[in-house]
Amino acid sequence: MWRGTGTAVLTMVFFLAMASPGQSAVLGVGVTGKAGTTGLGVDLTLPLITNWVNLRLGYNNLSYFSTSIDDLGGVDYQADLEFQDAPLFIDVHPFHGNFRVTGGVFWLDHDAILTASGQNIRVGNNTYNATFRADIQHGQDFGPYLGIGWGNAADDNFLDLPVAIGFSMDLGVIYVGDSEVSLTQVSGSSISQSDLDREARQLEDDLSDVPFYPVFTIGLHIRF
Repeated sequence: MWRGTGTAVLTMVFFLAMASPGQSAVLGVGVTGKAGTTGLGVDLTLPLITNWVNLRLGYNNLSYFSTSIDDLGGVDYQADLEFQDAPLFIDVHPFHGNFRVTGGVFWLDHDAILTASGQNIRVGNNTYNATFRADIQHGQDFGPYLGIGWGNAADDNFLDLPVAIGFSMDLGVIYVGDSEVSLTQVSGSSISQSDLDREARQLEDDLSDVPFYPVFTIGLHIRF
């Protein structure tokens, strides 16, 4: 589903970029390529009130990579992550410049697979010689966002050039809420279901202490 969303956004950006210079200059449409804690992404910026309020929508993808998470619930995990999301923002430029205050919402598809393996590994109330995995999903599909940033991709006065190019940055947080965790055994000595359930609840409790996801992205924008 999300790959289809990303394709639709990129297709729309392509056709806007191919628009004739006369038409696009009137629209003041901005396109931003960016990278950061939300992965690689693209934003499309449309002016609502020139040089003051913009509408921005995008797509981000932080695909699978492996990293260590130490001592989460007393267990060391290897994590494989796949974060995909589509933000919808309102950017307000209070000084009619590049500084902006941003509010909006993220449509979230954030999944993680944590794997733990070892001898005498603690699961619930007992220790096992086993491998197990935790499948984690954020408990909500939408997360409100608040942040600040720099850059106005739809500013028709940014540079006296046929195409305006500039720097973009976002800094903020998404409220992702609680996470849902399910544990399954992969191999090794048999882990009781009660211990798997107890470990899953422990993971949910630990993750509930961090209901926000940080956003920091930098990029380059171009206005057509």
